[in-house]
Amino acid sequence: MPEHLAARALSLADFCNRPRARELPHLKLQRMRKLLAMIGDPHLKLGRAVHVAGSSGKGSTSTLSAAAVGAMLPAGAKVGLFTSPHLHCITERIRVIVADGKGGVHFEPISPEDFTASEDAVWPHLVAHNADPGELGLIGFFECVTLLGLYYYAAQGMAAVVVEVGMGGRYDATNVLPASIAVLTPISMDHVSALGGTLSSIAAHKAGIIKDGVKVVVVGGGQPQEAHEAIAKEVAELGCRVVPAMEVFHEISTEVHAGYQTLRFAGRAGYPDELSVTVNLLGPYQRDNCKTALAVAEVFATQEGLKVDFDQISRGISCVGGRELPCRATLLTHEDGSLLLADGAHNEAAAASLACVIGEAFGAPKHSRRGVTIVVAGTVGHNVPGIVQTLLPALQNLNAEGKPTISIVVTETKHPKRMGLAAMQEAFASAGLRVQVATDTSEAMVMSRALAGPTGVVVATGSMFLAAEAIASFLSHEDQSSAPHKRQKRT
Repeated sequence: MPEHLAARALSLADFCNRPRARELPHLKLQRMRKLLAMIGDPHLKLGRAVHVAGSSGKGSTSTLSAAAVGAMLPAGAKVGLFTSPHLHCITERIRVIVADGKGGVHFEPISPEDFTASEDAVWPHLVAHNADPGELGLIGFFECVTLLGLYYYAAQGMAAVVVEVGMGGRYDATNVLPASIAVLTPISMDHVSALGGTLSSIAAHKAGIIKDGVKVVVVGGGQPQEAHEAIAKEVAELGCRVVPAMEVFHEISTEVHAGYQTLRFAGRAGYPDELSVTVNLLGPYQRDNCKTALAVAEVFATQEGLKVDFDQISRGISCVGGRELPCRATLLTHEDGSLLLADGAHNEAAAASLACVIGEAFGAPKHSRRGVTIVVAGTVGHNVPGIVQTLLPALQNLNAEGKPTISIVVTETKHPKRMGLAAMQEAFASAGLRVQVATDTSEAMVMSRALAGPTGVVVATGSMFLAAEAIASFLSHEDQSSAPHKRQKRT
């Protein structure tokens, strides 16, 4: 994809990085409503909207939910899927899921031509606003892309849209969406500089997507008490119905395989038959995300007057894999037997989930006594040493003889909001962790593979961007003449 596609939108990113300490948070929503009115209020011309917030799993839950919803629709029907961040091209943020009418779906990112056409339609209004922003302030990058996505979805005639929050919820640019279904994935300490230093403050921000128009709140994952209290407060004011996904769908059994897992759920009132779902993603947290997606699909069908067909819904969920959700516990093996586990865990809660994946993926005897290196990079505002400290216990059993400690290599990504090397070194020193330093991800991967040894495991985490760069670096070092199934073999 041409890099120039993001040039105009990224030109607004500097505005986002300027201090806005005195700006009232509600002004962002006022800016969005003003710009939406200028481009014809596309957010009011969409199908039924699902709005997803949380600290961990909201991208996976959004994608699984969109596939589950699309699975119930007739052939050719479209579901808009708006997620962030993008890893390689800005068009990854604005995708369309197309139904085949039999439970299957396929994913299509917005084409470069449609992205440019949508931007051409929206851009003059952004320029006009930023020339004289007044008290509303300047439009930033994420707001720009959100406007483009909503404009495109309205023009394409979506049957439904699933929109992931960028950060927080209450004052996020996406919270102009007139959603009827709000979804809360697990809430934990996240973006503390912007959302506050307590779990109660963060939960209050994220529960802010429960607003006028929302009829049902689907609650996923294991939520802390502070999250339940924040959700209960919003629900009490609006009279919404709450669907606790973890209680509605009871797992009977789980079979974990190389690269996928099969879940069986008990029947219940109205749906007596057992349900089997194949999830082409690793980790117990993806099982929770699957339950949330099942609940979203059931609520959506009820609101739309559709038959709830869990066989079709399960087929839709099975269409989601590593291509649709990259850098979620992506496990690759090199021809020499060394392994890369790349995951975008960006907080301690996500790291705890990754630790569970490590236990499942490397529990077999063949993986014991391997050398281990953690490659880590982060984004400003995240506790990167805390991520590593959460992973260390799960990795200890892989440590090969002669390697008494697990090596940690810190680096920085190419992302504009990356945490710099100096800040990383200072943070790890404060946490009492010794690290080695690489100037970029490519150097970090070479260093980490040498430290882990020929049959070692490299765990690349701390941000989605580091995980994506690590995968690209890992594959680039493979023998390019090898067959694709060897170069990208999953373990």
